[in-house]
Amino acid sequence: MDATGTYLCSLARRIWHGYLLEGASCTEALLPLFDSSCVVIGTGRHEFYENLADFMHALELDFSESASIDFEIVDEWYEHRCINEASYLVYGGVHVREKSDDNGALVDMDTRFSLVFRRDAADGEWRIIHVHQSLPYFEQKAGEYYPRTLSEKACEAMEMARRMRELARHDQMTGALNHAAFFDGAEEAIAAQPEGWWCFVSDVDDFKRINDERGHLEGDKALKALAAALLGHAAPDDLVGRIGGDEFAVLARLGSASDAERFACAVKERFAACVAGSVGLVPDISVGFARVEGSFRDALAKADAAMYEAKRAKP
Repeated sequence: MDATGTYLCSLARRIWHGYLLEGASCTEALLPLFDSSCVVIGTGRHEFYENLADFMHALELDFSESASIDFEIVDEWYEHRCINEASYLVYGGVHVREKSDDNGALVDMDTRFSLVFRRDAADGEWRIIHVHQSLPYFEQKAGEYYPRTLSEKACEAMEMARRMRELARHDQMTGALNHAAFFDGAEEAIAAQPEGWWCFVSDVDDFKRINDERGHLEGDKALKALAAALLGHAAPDDLVGRIGGDEFAVLARLGSASDAERFACAVKERFAACVAGSVGLVPDISVGFARVEGSFRDALAKADAAMYEAKRAKP
């Protein structure tokens, strides 16, 4: 039996029990066990201390943060290995958790550690010259050499957050931007590049009549067809939004009034193709447009007025 190794394992146990169960009161008793040049590495906060003074300062902060926590050791084990007659490696594991009245573990850590002891040539005492402590990731499963499960869940969470952001910005029925996202995006786009924008407003003619005579499902189909026509013809940097009821708006970068006219005609053609084959009251749309020359909202009002003028011009 290696008496020295057993003794050093008992010192390691004393250190862990003092640190976890006694707190700051153990500092004075444990301090002589560490060499002044001891190097400490830990993974919990990426700790790295190159001397005992820095480590003790961090330990004081640690004790102050955990002063109100009552820990219990669930399991522990210690092993030793002789390196040479003047140095030993002690390693093991300590499973600790916070005591709770309702038996729920608020803090639960299963740590692994290694300590390197060296016999001091001057006084023959064993002192620690190196500490390494490692905590597994909470989501690191057995058999994983890196936290693949944690990485996958992080990616899933980021994808979910992206989807939630998209859902928060879009009209769920039509896929167009919602009112807030469209107006915010339009203001930002025009502020970044003031020139070359045209604003379009379009809605479904006699939309209430479609709902009343053919049912709301047919009304929904007409809305989806209008959104598809607008989204299908808009460029990637254009904005398409549902700004209320059956009314949609587009902010598009175009050159001239002729370009804007062709854009409106193309949207009407796409809409007609989408509703081709409808029985009874066949939906139609009206489109108005205006160049953005001042504020976006002024251009939107002009486009809205142009749309109603287009409606009145129909037979």
